[in-house]
Amino acid sequence: MKKLLLIAAAALFALPACKSGEPELAPTEESAAEEVTAEEEAPSEEEAVAEPEPEPEPPSNEPGTLVLETATLPTMGHTMLLPQGFERNRETETGAGYSYDLGDYKTIMVSLEPQGADSADRARSLGPVVAGGLTVKDVEDLGEGRFLVIFETRESDGMQAVALFTATHYAKCMGPEAHQPQLREMCASLAPVQ
Repeated sequence: MKKLLLIAAAALFALPACKSGEPELAPTEESAAEEVTAEEEAPSEEEAVAEPEPEPEPPSNEPGTLVLETATLPTMGHTMLLPQGFERNRETETGAGYSYDLGDYKTIMVSLEPQGADSADRARSLGPVVAGGLTVKDVEDLGEGRFLVIFETRESDGMQAVALFTATHYAKCMGPEAHQPQLREMCASLAPVQ
């Protein structure tokens, strides 16, 4: 019995492996040529594992490095500096809203409304209304009936707001405190379309 099992096991290992149950035939010249061509076309291991091209770095959103561009705000009849790549969220005759994603859950938001102030005192009193209750820190008279209102930084999230009032409109720029210089520059740039 042991001999019979040994013979059967030896026979199994000696049979060539094939899918159809038929014994394999020796390769022909034609099939050998196909194998050589397939090997030549296959990429080498070095080629297949080539490192991908590095992605270009996005523009920096660090304070002082934001690129501002002049944007025409047609429904409000004004131009204003906004971050390059800003999104137009809302544009109507009664107001406009724009945003720019800084990443890391931080955004610069800009709004423009047809509500003006004809004096520094009026800008100071309207400031908390347009800035969601933030406290006015300072009001600067920029001349030509333009008043820049600077607000205290909101403690809960470090957001800073700046608003510019003209006789007919106001622009509010809000973003992280570190971007205050750009917020001031954007709001102060508000001008009627020439």
